[in-house]
Amino acid sequence: MYNELISDRVLAFLRAVWELIGTSSLAGREDAMVAQAIKFISITAKTGIHKALFADEGTLRGLAQRIIVPSMPLREHEVEQFENDPLEYIRRDLSLSTEGGGSRRHTASELIRSLFSIGLDAPVARIIELYISIALQEYSANPSENWKSKDTAIYLLTAIVTQASTSHHGVTTTNALIDIVKFFSENIAQDLDIERPDVHPILQVDAIRFIYTFRYQLTKEQLASVLPLLVHHLGSSNYVCYTYAAITIERILFMKSGKTPMFNYTDIQPLTDIILNALFVRIVDGDTPEKVAENEYLMKCVMRVIISAGSSLANAYSKTLSRLAEILGIVIENPSNPNFNLYTFESISALLR
Repeated sequence: MYNELISDRVLAFLRAVWELIGTSSLAGREDAMVAQAIKFISITAKTGIHKALFADEGTLRGLAQRIIVPSMPLREHEVEQFENDPLEYIRRDLSLSTEGGGSRRHTASELIRSLFSIGLDAPVARIIELYISIALQEYSANPSENWKSKDTAIYLLTAIVTQASTSHHGVTTTNALIDIVKFFSENIAQDLDIERPDVHPILQVDAIRFIYTFRYQLTKEQLASVLPLLVHHLGSSNYVCYTYAAITIERILFMKSGKTPMFNYTDIQPLTDIILNALFVRIVDGDTPEKVAENEYLMKCVMRVIISAGSSLANAYSKTLSRLAEILGIVIENPSNPNFNLYTFESISALLR
């Protein structure tokens, strides 16, 4: 009933919202307004009632040029948060990727998925791929200055590839028109090299996050080949890099093939001690009980490694238990992070089994 009342005005509404987005600034205070405006367009598209309007080539190009692509680049306040408040950056990034929210990037990605849901995946992907190519060319022309262009390209690619995802499994359904393994090999894999000082830390995080996001689209052999690279990133000096590496290692070890773990103790045995030592060094590096316990992602990775290693940890049992007892002794002085404490006790429990 309501659609019949407003159907004649939808075009005018869309034009007004379109212009509102186009005249908005990049200031963080306008994010909520822009996000709601993009959501309005997404919901309108997803109904399918006005498919003919959205299927028009001019409309799709306009959506890409004026709404989707401008919403993807990192803003300055996001870069500052990456540098000055890394843990909050990680938590926000993870929550937005699984729950949605007020981020322009994520609402623009939802708009793409809405267009896909009404059968426009081929024309939308074709248009966005042109912008990805342009962004990668800008990066290649001057990598040190134009690193944000590559970051934008990776987010655009992720948006047109992802069709369904969950917090436990990452992306579960992908756009068959896009070869993500080829894109990874040609544009992302080299950024996993921790020895490359010319790669911006955010691009290294992008590379790690790409594996985290698309882990179920990679084979066991491909994941096994990147695990040592992720382990190296546990030694990174960048907080977000080593934390995202721990998050991704934990999720890879959590993966199952049928009802059994994809990676068993024999698969990870050569890396077990290296991973645990790197994580323990990071955890106890805090100078107060609160700092030691602030990063639950590191302790969650410890827990997962111990569970996956099983009886192969027998020779390192005493040393591992001592490190956990040391950490527990520090954090009980002023318990501040229930999740960290939970993973600590789970780690001890898994070790004693």
